[in-house]
Amino acid sequence: MTNTSEVDFGTRSENGRCVRVRIRKKYGEISPSAIRFGLNPEQQGVGNISPAQTLDKEFIFEIPLLRAGQTLHLEANLVISEAELYEYAEFWLYLELGKV
Repeated sequence: MTNTSEVDFGTRSENGRCVRVRIRKKYGEISPSAIRFGLNPEQQGVGNISPAQTLDKEFIFEIPLLRAGQTLHLEANLVISEAELYEYAEFWLYLELGKV
């Protein structure tokens, strides 16, 4: 993601506007308990990195500081443990910027 503005964002920025990323399974036959998602443990630029978890509920993480003009590359792993070849899962990825 790239901050194209001239203002820093995140809880550590001067304005304190939170930057949050959420991913969740929205549709599909594959059970959320068969899907594990997690950030790369060496991921730079994010707050606390939670261990990989099933997508029974949303996976949420915050970016404490995204400087003006900065690009942040996110790396994650998505593992599906049980699924038939014909089954599918659709995921929604949200990027949120907190209120002023």
